[in-house]
Amino acid sequence: MKNTNDIVDAPIHNPETDYHFSEGSYFSPQFKILGATFMLIGLTQCLNMNFFGLILLILGLISLLAKKELTISFSLARYRYAFVIFGLRSGKWITLPEFESISMFSAKKSQGMASGSQSATFSYSEIEVNLVYNRSRRLTVYLTKDFSKALEIARKFAAKFELSIYDATKREGEWIE
Repeated sequence: MKNTNDIVDAPIHNPETDYHFSEGSYFSPQFKILGATFMLIGLTQCLNMNFFGLILLILGLISLLAKKELTISFSLARYRYAFVIFGLRSGKWITLPEFESISMFSAKKSQGMASGSQSATFSYSEIEVNLVYNRSRRLTVYLTKDFSKALEIARKFAAKFELSIYDATKREGEWIE
């Protein structure tokens, strides 16, 4: 019989209990436009039986379909930011830190695009739900424009990690729970 004294019991990963948050596209709009261009050029090259066209077609698909996703595995006590394409995920697992609190705040975001001498900036506001650790470090677990949905997610994490929630979406921040 094999000696089992040296075996370390590792936790079993249960993907059904994982938390997944897709942050949207992995690439910026500029790269998506470039990807669409690659697809058009690649398609015309493929019709001409050029192998280079297939490579451009694949690069274009990747730039258009790739997503950025946060996965928190409660069974492994780890998280990762993953590059997701066609359901395949790639990313390095990191041990969950000791969280101190949960913060919710309204973040102003902007997206700028320029073409030659013309430029445009689109600004918008979102509520971020963050798990705070090491005093000021944070892990963003949810983005939304809906306060009630942000509060619902914050309460789920508060119950899971037994933390209090700081609401900084108003001018005067307040502890909720």
